[in-house]
Amino acid sequence: MLLGYRLNGLTYCLCLMALCLTTIIGCSKDEVACELAEAPLKRLTSHQYNQSVSDLFPELNLPLYGFPLETSVGGFSNNSSLNIATSSLVDAYHDAALDIASQAIAGVSSIDSCEEDRVCLLSWLKELNSEAWRRPLTDEEATGLEEMFLEWSEAAGNDGATQIIIQYILESPDFLYMPEIGNSDDGFRRLNSYEIATRMSYFLLNSIPDDELIQAAAQDMLQFPEVRSEQAWRLLSDEPARVSYREFVRQWLELDDIGSGSVDFEYFFPDMDEEDVDDHLYNELMPAMRYEPEVMVDQIVFEERGALEELYTADRTWITRNAAELHDHVISEEATNGVSWISSSAVQGREIEFEETFYPIDLNTNERMGILTLPGLMHARSHPSFPSPTLRGVFILNRVLCLEVSPPPDSIANTIPTDTEEPRTNRERYTNNLYEESCYSCHDSIDGIGFTFENYDSLGLFQSLDNGYDVDATGELIGTDVDGHISNAIDLTSRLSRSRTAHDCMVTQTFRYAHGRVETEDDTTTISTLQEQFWDEGGDILSLLVNIVEDENFVISKEVE
Repeated sequence: MLLGYRLNGLTYCLCLMALCLTTIIGCSKDEVACELAEAPLKRLTSHQYNQSVSDLFPELNLPLYGFPLETSVGGFSNNSSLNIATSSLVDAYHDAALDIASQAIAGVSSIDSCEEDRVCLLSWLKELNSEAWRRPLTDEEATGLEEMFLEWSEAAGNDGATQIIIQYILESPDFLYMPEIGNSDDGFRRLNSYEIATRMSYFLLNSIPDDELIQAAAQDMLQFPEVRSEQAWRLLSDEPARVSYREFVRQWLELDDIGSGSVDFEYFFPDMDEEDVDDHLYNELMPAMRYEPEVMVDQIVFEERGALEELYTADRTWITRNAAELHDHVISEEATNGVSWISSSAVQGREIEFEETFYPIDLNTNERMGILTLPGLMHARSHPSFPSPTLRGVFILNRVLCLEVSPPPDSIANTIPTDTEEPRTNRERYTNNLYEESCYSCHDSIDGIGFTFENYDSLGLFQSLDNGYDVDATGELIGTDVDGHISNAIDLTSRLSRSRTAHDCMVTQTFRYAHGRVETEDDTTTISTLQEQFWDEGGDILSLLVNIVEDENFVISKEVE
């Protein structure tokens, strides 16, 4: 009991220290953009935490640890302006560290092999500590760890002391946060090589640096852009980078929205029993819709080295056998060319496992083309019985074109249109007596895009008729380099695939994710250079990731004023 009390005190002191650091160095919750001059302190996201502890303890079959709900700024949850330490977060970190330490005592062979040898255990703990903190320990830290271990081992034995030290390591700010002290030079702080290794690894792998990256840091080689480029290409060639990039795709395309809304069972499945519909919809169709975009990006970007244009104009997709009906397709029982897909997520404290095989199919390019017309993305921006051109238009403007749309007044936010007379089609529902005069200017650009997706109903299925009438999927693109009349979603995605505006936006979105903050005026030159490179290289996505790491802005920040 005494040890538990002392550990809890240490835990809360450490987390309060992290909170103080965040208050001093980071950004406040209310700020939309975190100025570079404030040198924001980044904290591990839930995904990064889980991946990190998994890599620190590869012998353990650890669960996914859930933490208080993460919000996003600029579309990404790793934004440093969200570093608000709450009591519930502190409790969650403590519970996770306690569970991991308990499992480590029983399941890590290195601890077992040391038996009762304190020197052996201390050596292993120091190595673990250095790996978790992504840098060598200072002499003072190493001495302090030894003293803590010896003190606690007298009271709780070697196993008890080892468990407490593991908890201490995992609950320290040096693990939970990414301190970037660097070296001051003429008004700027240049990160040291270990800090660069951490930035690179959490950008490309969402986890701790591997041995080779740490070795490059130890030799101070990561200060050289050509070495960072070489290391980035090496990391991108392995499976962990592919898994990590899914996290960017998940947030960029807001994939967690797929399946989060309700579906009108009577409208879509009038002849099926509700229990059967529920099972088919939520256990087969929705998971397949949720992961289909991830599989497409993974196969096109990593397997085929496809560019952004390919993502927007692909004539194929990958879908599960049970969900092939979403594309009016049947996958034969003899098909053997599938992609095995395994994914885990923590939802409300429960670990959700998904494992399925996705098979490649050809798209009917008169109906669908590329990632933006996939059923899941269409369903996520719909109401239960009918699609929403407004939600679909806002999605394209915000996530694909980086053209920010101001939220509507509270008085009309989330309002579903109603009419004085029954509309014949969904398009009429949105054009008949819907908008106040002050809303027209915004909806011209929003719905001009959104209406081009009218061929997809609220479940994301293709339709040529709406309520018995021909679908009108014409629209207009405004505010880009490819403006003009649009005939349908195929026309829209074709234009976006060759749009400089869309290519520039992909760079901006990736920059935000890589740096964990929204861009500022100080980043203008850097982002412009990256955009030129991306355009000149034909929208090569992997090269974009490397170019970001290679750029000088990746390893420096302004001094705190």
